[in-house]
Amino acid sequence: MNNRPLMLSATFVRNANTPGRYGDGRGGLGLGLLVRPALRGGLNKP
Repeated sequence: MNNRPLMLSATFVRNANTPGRYGDGRGGLGLGLLVRPALRGGLNKP
């Protein structure tokens, strides 16, 4: 089951807790989010 959003929203970005790349479904032409593990625990969302 795919739980990736059709559009990135502030709520999705705030609650994203699985490392990976997320996009708004426009094939690289729209917004993107990279979630990765931080050095001292937690997550980075640059």
